[in-house]
Amino acid sequence: MAFALTSNNIRLEGSTLHAQCRDRAGGWHDSSLDLNEFISNNNGVLDDNGSDFFGTCSGCKMDGSKLVAILKQTDGSEKESTIDLNQFVGNEDGKLVWL
Repeated sequence: MAFALTSNNIRLEGSTLHAQCRDRAGGWHDSSLDLNEFISNNNGVLDDNGSDFFGTCSGCKMDGSKLVAILKQTDGSEKESTIDLNQFVGNEDGKLVWL
């Protein structure tokens, strides 16, 4: 299930996604997931097949469930890229997980 539907206080600190996630019983838990382990920079485009995007990111933020980043391209220029984390991050009983 898309994490944003069962989470609140979604925020980004560095490359780490933080949220309060609801468990099956209705309780809330603080949870975090380092996105740098799962997302790469593919010539200025956020890519879910890799890692270490954060080292080439000059500005990263959350916009709802979307990660928005200014990324360096191979020619040295920068480009904005967005990826909807609801496609890749889930809430499993109060814990953020990469799907």
